[in-house]
Amino acid sequence: EHYVAASIDNEHLADDAVGTDEIADNAVTLAKMAGGTDGNIISFDASGNPVAIATGSDGQVLTSAGAGAPPAFEAAAGGGAMTFISTAVASGSSSLDFTSMPSTYDTFLVVVSNLHVSAGSATVNGRFGTSSGFITSGTYGFHAGESFTSANAYGAASGNGQTYIKITSNMGNDLIKAAQITIWISGMNNSGRLARLQGTYTSGDGGTSGMGGQSFGRSGGAATYDRFQLYPSSGTFTTGRATLYGVKHS
Repeated sequence: EHYVAASIDNEHLADDAVGTDEIADNAVTLAKMAGGTDGNIISFDASGNPVAIATGSDGQVLTSAGAGAPPAFEAAAGGGAMTFISTAVASGSSSLDFTSMPSTYDTFLVVVSNLHVSAGSATVNGRFGTSSGFITSGTYGFHAGESFTSANAYGAASGNGQTYIKITSNMGNDLIKAAQITIWISGMNNSGRLARLQGTYTSGDGGTSGMGGQSFGRSGGAATYDRFQLYPSSGTFTTGRATLYGVKHS
Protein backbone atom coordinates (compact mmCIF):
# COMPACT_ATOMS: atom_id res chain seq x y z
CA GLU A 1 0.00 0.00 0.00
CA HIS A 2 1.34 3.48 -0.84
CA TYR A 3 0.77 6.58 1.20
CA VAL A 4 0.46 10.19 0.10
CA ALA A 5 3.15 12.21 1.89
CA ALA A 6 0.66 14.69 3.33
CA SER A 7 -1.41 11.94 4.96
CA ILE A 8 1.35 9.95 6.65
CA ASP A 9 0.89 9.61 10.38
CA ASN A 10 4.21 8.52 11.90
CA GLU A 11 2.50 6.94 14.90
CA HIS A 12 0.77 4.37 12.65
CA LEU A 13 3.77 3.38 10.49
CA ALA A 14 5.96 0.40 11.15
CA ASP A 15 9.68 1.13 11.40
CA ASP A 16 10.33 -0.28 7.95
CA ALA A 17 7.12 0.91 6.28
CA VAL A 18 8.86 3.54 4.11
CA GLY A 19 11.62 2.23 1.89
CA THR A 20 13.62 3.68 -0.95
CA ASP A 21 10.78 2.96 -3.38
CA GLU A 22 8.57 5.40 -1.47
CA ILE A 23 11.18 8.20 -1.56
CA ALA A 24 11.58 9.99 -4.87
CA ASP A 25 15.02 10.81 -6.20
CA ASN A 26 16.31 14.16 -4.87
CA ALA A 27 13.42 14.30 -2.40
CA VAL A 28 15.53 14.60 0.79
CA THR A 29 16.70 18.20 1.20
CA LEU A 30 19.63 19.47 3.25
CA ALA A 31 17.13 20.86 5.74
CA LYS A 32 15.90 17.30 6.44
CA MET A 33 19.37 15.99 7.30
CA ALA A 34 20.52 15.79 10.90
CA GLY A 35 22.61 18.72 12.04
CA GLY A 36 26.38 18.38 12.24
CA THR A 37 29.57 20.31 12.97
CA ASP A 38 30.75 23.05 10.65
CA GLY A 39 33.64 21.75 8.53
CA ASN A 40 32.85 18.03 8.97
CA ILE A 41 32.82 15.83 5.87
CA ILE A 42 30.50 12.83 5.48
CA SER A 43 32.22 9.55 4.66
CA PHE A 44 31.49 5.85 5.32
CA ASP A 45 33.01 3.60 7.96
CA ALA A 46 34.25 0.01 7.62
CA SER A 47 30.66 -1.25 7.97
CA GLY A 48 29.45 0.99 5.18
CA ASN A 49 27.58 3.33 7.50
CA PRO A 50 27.72 7.13 7.20
CA VAL A 51 30.25 8.76 9.49
CA ALA A 52 31.35 12.38 10.03
CA ILE A 53 35.04 13.11 9.53
CA ALA A 54 36.18 15.54 12.23
CA THR A 55 37.03 19.03 11.06
CA GLY A 56 40.75 19.69 10.61
CA SER A 57 42.62 22.88 11.33
CA ASP A 58 43.68 25.60 8.89
CA GLY A 59 46.36 24.37 6.48
CA GLN A 60 45.72 20.65 7.00
CA VAL A 61 44.85 18.37 4.07
CA LEU A 62 42.44 15.45 3.82
CA THR A 63 44.48 12.24 3.78
CA SER A 64 43.37 8.74 2.85
CA ALA A 65 43.87 6.04 5.50
CA GLY A 66 43.45 3.27 2.93
CA ALA A 67 40.62 0.81 2.35
CA GLY A 68 38.43 0.07 5.33
CA ALA A 69 39.22 3.25 7.26
CA PRO A 70 37.83 6.78 7.07
CA PRO A 71 40.11 9.59 5.86
CA ALA A 72 41.41 12.23 8.25
CA PHE A 73 42.67 15.81 8.18
CA GLU A 74 46.44 15.88 8.75
CA ALA A 75 49.36 18.24 8.33
CA ALA A 76 50.73 18.39 4.81
CA ALA A 77 53.85 16.33 4.21
CA GLY A 78 57.11 18.14 4.87
CA GLY A 79 60.01 18.60 2.49
CA GLY A 80 61.33 21.39 0.32
CA ALA A 81 59.06 22.80 -2.34
CA MET A 82 58.92 25.60 -4.89
CA THR A 83 55.59 27.39 -5.07
CA PHE A 84 54.27 29.89 -7.59
CA ILE A 85 53.44 33.19 -5.87
CA SER A 86 52.66 35.77 -8.56
CA THR A 87 53.58 37.06 -11.99
CA ALA A 88 53.99 40.57 -13.40
CA VAL A 89 53.47 41.22 -17.13
CA ALA A 90 55.22 44.15 -18.84
CA SER A 91 53.21 46.51 -21.05
CA GLY A 92 54.84 49.93 -21.22
CA SER A 93 55.74 49.43 -17.55
CA SER A 94 58.14 51.65 -15.62
CA SER A 95 58.84 48.70 -13.30
CA LEU A 96 57.78 45.17 -12.40
CA ASP A 97 57.05 44.97 -8.67
CA PHE A 98 56.61 42.15 -6.19
CA THR A 99 55.23 43.40 -2.87
CA SER A 100 54.39 41.65 0.39
CA MET A 101 56.60 38.64 -0.36
CA PRO A 102 55.43 35.94 2.09
CA SER A 103 57.50 35.33 5.22
CA THR A 104 56.84 31.58 4.94
CA TYR A 105 59.69 31.25 2.42
CA ASP A 106 63.42 31.34 3.10
CA THR A 107 64.43 31.96 -0.50
CA PHE A 108 62.76 33.36 -3.61
CA LEU A 109 63.32 32.81 -7.31
CA VAL A 110 62.42 35.38 -9.98
CA VAL A 111 62.28 34.06 -13.55
CA VAL A 112 62.14 36.74 -16.26
CA SER A 113 61.36 35.89 -19.87
CA ASN A 114 61.51 37.98 -23.08
CA LEU A 115 61.99 41.27 -21.24
CA HIS A 116 62.28 44.09 -23.78
CA VAL A 117 63.30 47.65 -22.93
CA SER A 118 62.15 50.52 -25.15
CA ALA A 119 65.34 52.56 -24.77
CA GLY A 120 68.64 51.57 -26.33
CA SER A 121 71.67 50.87 -24.11
CA ALA A 122 69.50 50.46 -21.01
CA THR A 123 70.25 48.15 -18.11
CA VAL A 124 67.85 46.15 -15.95
CA ASN A 125 68.25 47.11 -12.30
CA GLY A 126 66.83 45.84 -9.02
CA ARG A 127 65.79 47.28 -5.68
CA PHE A 128 64.54 45.93 -2.37
CA GLY A 129 61.94 47.47 -0.13
CA THR A 130 60.09 47.30 3.16
CA SER A 131 56.47 47.91 4.07
CA SER A 132 57.30 51.62 3.76
CA GLY A 133 58.10 51.23 0.05
CA PHE A 134 61.04 50.56 -2.25
CA ILE A 135 64.39 51.93 -1.09
CA THR A 136 65.88 54.35 -3.63
CA SER A 137 68.66 55.87 -1.51
CA GLY A 138 72.34 55.19 -2.14
CA THR A 139 72.80 52.14 0.04
CA TYR A 140 73.22 49.23 -2.38
CA GLY A 141 76.37 47.39 -3.37
CA PHE A 142 76.79 45.19 -6.45
CA HIS A 143 79.14 43.60 -8.95
CA ALA A 144 78.03 42.71 -12.48
CA GLY A 145 80.13 40.91 -15.07
CA GLU A 146 79.28 40.55 -18.75
CA SER A 147 80.65 38.66 -21.74
CA PHE A 148 80.07 39.34 -25.43
CA THR A 149 80.23 37.08 -28.46
CA SER A 150 82.42 39.52 -30.38
CA ALA A 151 86.18 39.02 -29.89
CA ASN A 152 85.63 37.19 -26.60
CA ALA A 153 85.08 40.55 -24.94
CA TYR A 154 84.49 40.80 -21.22
CA GLY A 155 83.53 43.68 -18.96
CA ALA A 156 82.49 44.33 -15.40
CA ALA A 157 80.81 46.99 -13.32
CA SER A 158 80.85 47.43 -9.56
CA GLY A 159 79.33 49.91 -7.21
CA ASN A 160 78.94 50.68 -3.53
CA GLY A 161 76.56 53.19 -2.04
CA GLN A 162 74.40 52.99 -5.17
CA THR A 163 70.68 53.58 -5.62
CA TYR A 164 70.19 50.22 -7.34
CA ILE A 165 71.68 46.80 -8.06
CA LYS A 166 72.76 46.41 -11.66
CA ILE A 167 71.54 43.08 -13.04
CA THR A 168 72.28 43.29 -16.79
CA SER A 169 74.68 45.19 -19.00
CA ASN A 170 73.54 47.78 -21.58
CA MET A 171 71.04 46.01 -23.82
CA GLY A 172 69.89 46.72 -27.33
CA ASN A 173 66.26 47.69 -27.85
CA ASP A 174 65.55 45.32 -30.75
CA LEU A 175 62.83 42.85 -29.83
CA ILE A 176 65.11 39.95 -30.75
CA LYS A 177 67.48 41.11 -27.99
CA ALA A 178 64.96 40.76 -25.18
CA ALA A 179 66.51 39.47 -21.96
CA GLN A 180 66.11 36.18 -20.14
CA ILE A 181 67.00 36.59 -16.44
CA THR A 182 67.09 34.31 -13.41
CA ILE A 183 67.45 35.87 -9.95
CA TRP A 184 67.78 34.15 -6.56
CA ILE A 185 66.85 36.29 -3.54
CA SER A 186 67.51 35.62 0.16
CA GLY A 187 67.49 37.49 3.46
CA MET A 188 63.90 38.65 3.16
CA ASN A 189 61.48 39.07 6.07
CA ASN A 190 64.25 39.01 8.68
CA SER A 191 65.08 42.23 10.51
CA GLY A 192 68.62 41.08 11.28
CA ARG A 193 69.76 40.38 7.72
CA LEU A 194 70.73 42.09 4.51
CA ALA A 195 68.62 41.30 1.47
CA ARG A 196 70.80 39.70 -1.21
CA LEU A 197 70.47 38.58 -4.80
CA GLN A 198 72.47 36.68 -7.37
CA GLY A 199 71.44 36.48 -10.99
CA THR A 200 72.35 35.40 -14.49
CA TYR A 201 71.06 36.72 -17.79
CA THR A 202 71.38 36.52 -21.56
CA SER A 203 70.48 39.24 -24.05
CA GLY A 204 71.94 41.25 -26.92
CA ASP A 205 73.88 44.50 -26.94
CA GLY A 206 73.24 47.59 -29.05
CA GLY A 207 75.22 46.08 -31.94
CA THR A 208 75.32 42.60 -33.41
CA SER A 209 76.79 40.78 -30.43
CA GLY A 210 74.99 38.48 -28.09
CA MET A 211 75.83 38.90 -24.44
CA GLY A 212 75.27 37.37 -21.06
CA GLY A 213 76.58 37.63 -17.56
CA GLN A 214 76.00 37.36 -13.88
CA SER A 215 75.56 39.75 -11.00
CA PHE A 216 75.30 39.79 -7.25
CA GLY A 217 74.29 42.54 -4.88
CA ARG A 218 73.00 43.44 -1.45
CA SER A 219 70.88 45.97 0.38
CA GLY A 220 72.51 48.71 2.39
CA GLY A 221 71.51 47.58 5.86
CA ALA A 222 69.54 45.07 7.89
CA ALA A 223 65.78 45.55 7.74
CA THR A 224 62.61 43.55 7.30
CA TYR A 225 62.58 43.51 3.51
CA ASP A 226 59.38 42.21 1.95
CA ARG A 227 59.44 43.41 -1.66
CA PHE A 228 61.55 43.48 -4.82
CA GLN A 229 61.46 45.64 -7.92
CA LEU A 230 62.90 45.38 -11.43
CA TYR A 231 63.15 48.55 -13.49
CA PRO A 232 65.04 49.81 -16.59
CA SER A 233 67.71 52.50 -16.29
CA SER A 234 65.82 54.35 -19.04
CA GLY A 235 62.67 53.78 -21.06
CA THR A 236 60.04 51.22 -20.12
CA PHE A 237 59.53 47.48 -20.21
CA THR A 238 57.40 47.04 -23.32
CA THR A 239 57.01 43.26 -23.24
CA GLY A 240 58.02 40.35 -21.05
CA ARG A 241 57.03 38.64 -17.85
CA ALA A 242 58.58 38.21 -14.41
CA THR A 243 57.35 35.35 -12.20
CA LEU A 244 58.02 34.97 -8.48
CA TYR A 245 58.39 31.59 -6.77
CA GLY A 246 58.89 30.82 -3.07
CA VAL A 247 61.31 28.11 -1.97
CA LYS A 248 60.80 26.23 1.30
CA HIS A 249 63.55 24.17 2.91
CA SER A 250 61.16 22.11 5.01
